[in-house]
Amino acid sequence: MKVNTCCISTFSSSSVYNNGAFLVFLVYFGQSAPHVRMYQNNNRIKAKINLTFSQRDNTVNEPGSPTISPVSHRIKWTHVTKEKVTPILVASEGKVYVEVEYLDRVMMVNYPVVPTDASVEITELRSKDSGIYRCEVMHGIEDDHDSVDIQVQGIVFHYRAISTRYTLTFEKAKAACIQNSAAIATPAQLQAAYDDGYHQCDAGWLSDETVRYPIHVPRERCYGDKETFPGVRTYGVRDVNETYDVYCFAEKMSGRVFYSTSVEKFTFYEARDQCAKLGARLATTGELYLAWKAGMDVCNAGWLSDRSVRYPVNISQHCSPPHSIFTNHLLHSCGSFCPPLCGVIE
Repeated sequence: MKVNTCCISTFSSSSVYNNGAFLVFLVYFGQSAPHVRMYQNNNRIKAKINLTFSQRDNTVNEPGSPTISPVSHRIKWTHVTKEKVTPILVASEGKVYVEVEYLDRVMMVNYPVVPTDASVEITELRSKDSGIYRCEVMHGIEDDHDSVDIQVQGIVFHYRAISTRYTLTFEKAKAACIQNSAAIATPAQLQAAYDDGYHQCDAGWLSDETVRYPIHVPRERCYGDKETFPGVRTYGVRDVNETYDVYCFAEKMSGRVFYSTSVEKFTFYEARDQCAKLGARLATTGELYLAWKAGMDVCNAGWLSDRSVRYPVNISQHCSPPHSIFTNHLLHSCGSFCPPLCGVIE
């Protein structure tokens, strides 16, 4: 079989914040100047980001003048992207008003018990939660604010063996994700992907030994336990020896995926050798999904390390719908439309 090849180059990359995780913004205001102190604590399940925001009080109280209660301050959180500014919540006089979009995911950590604590927690992170988070503390015409830029990265993707549908036991499913630069997804990660718009009518293993799939537009044979309602379908906990596909979560990539073109097409082994000549290796499916999420857009199919043939599309073209990865597991010939694909190490 002669097709193209897709490889991955490697270099160090910075930490990322995962889909399905949660953020904790720790914000206090008092007498000192505003500043931000941020640190993180990452593991496979959660990421914490802590902000410290201090409100400067420039006023000088006259002797005998009343003291301003911290509860009288107005606290406002907003989410800022290139497209829009979205209010998250407002807290004032001991009461908290959360916007409908954030009702089930955002809470103030200690307010109003500690009225000078403006900390918030955001759960079930989604890709669209990336952006700038701004905290404002106001009293009358006096105010202070600070912000931090947060990027939520990682992607949930459906995976099946190159042979056919529903062939993976639970242990084989976990191994398949690992072999493709990913880990088996958690229910929270699949739910976060669904909330971001992910739709897939294929049952797959998750880390808790349940089998689920996300559906936004129910149709026959995809109804599952929710019938005609949208949502993540579940088969419940299954015998680990039953066979399904799997949902994997790819967190980050140490390198870049790119295509190496040639006049000739490649067999799988030729493709692997071509990558090696360029100081690279064949990319995994998880790495291609991360590259696609980062904007990779190529209407040319290429080999991956699991012997599948795929290509990433972000902009509508004749080859595939936009915002998708086209897959042909058993492609015998690319035909004349597929130049070779590869990737190199930097």
